[in-house]
Amino acid sequence: MKIFAPLILTIVFHELVHVAIAVKLGYKVKVGYGRIRFNPVMYVKVVSGIRKKHYIAIILSPLIILSLAAIGLALVIPNSLIKQALSVLFIMNTAGSSGDILLALSVMRISEDALVEDYGTMIVANKPIPSPYSERVSLIVKLLAILAVLTLIVLFKVKVIVVK
Repeated sequence: MKIFAPLILTIVFHELVHVAIAVKLGYKVKVGYGRIRFNPVMYVKVVSGIRKKHYIAIILSPLIILSLAAIGLALVIPNSLIKQALSVLFIMNTAGSSGDILLALSVMRISEDALVEDYGTMIVANKPIPSPYSERVSLIVKLLAILAVLTLIVLFKVKVIVVK
């Protein structure tokens, strides 16, 4: 139960960053809730098609803004409780951004003049969406996630205790 409140707060902040960037770029948005298989998801839907470069900016903004802010603040704030909260924000937001990263990698391969629509559980475009990323990209994403967690452990001196 201790993880529930931080998880909800992280999801809310994450989605609000999507909303803020989309609105800043001139789009009207709706926030929704759905499921991908058995997993519940919150999402931001832009009412009309989104230009490719705007879609990438909107989708990656929570990863860049929230995760970098969490690391930056944790490095300068001396309070250990706040550092722990920022660490949780970083981990949850970065993990939660994994789907955004994979969508961005797919959309980056669409032609520049494409318009993208994100329905929360699927994306469509007025240009062909290339086949999913290669095994190499999948491996790189996994390695980057592991590197992010290891960096967090080293930066914040997280102690891992194994109980037998």
